[in-house]
Amino acid sequence: MRALLRVRAAEAAELTRPLAFNQGFYNPFVAILTAVGVGLIMADTAAPAGFALVTAGTGSMLAAPLVLVASDHRRARPAVIQGVLPAITLVALLVAALAP
Repeated sequence: MRALLRVRAAEAAELTRPLAFNQGFYNPFVAILTAVGVGLIMADTAAPAGFALVTAGTGSMLAAPLVLVASDHRRARPAVIQGVLPAITLVALLVAALAP
């Protein structure tokens, strides 16, 4: 994993360990938020709340790659890969919201 993240020194890996641990919890929370929103939309019990949850979840998922590429332009390719599905989802959500 250190090679994938380009962390060569063991000391640096140990320093970033709490950040990675935090990120490991953050990602599932955003995914759960989005999944609950999708469930509300599909069940049609609280579609407006579902749209709000999906927008918040996918908006957060799209903000992360934007921050990544803004912080280091050499990370543009991984940022695009990370951001494509949330961007498509937000566009589809916008189209669905504007449809009669």
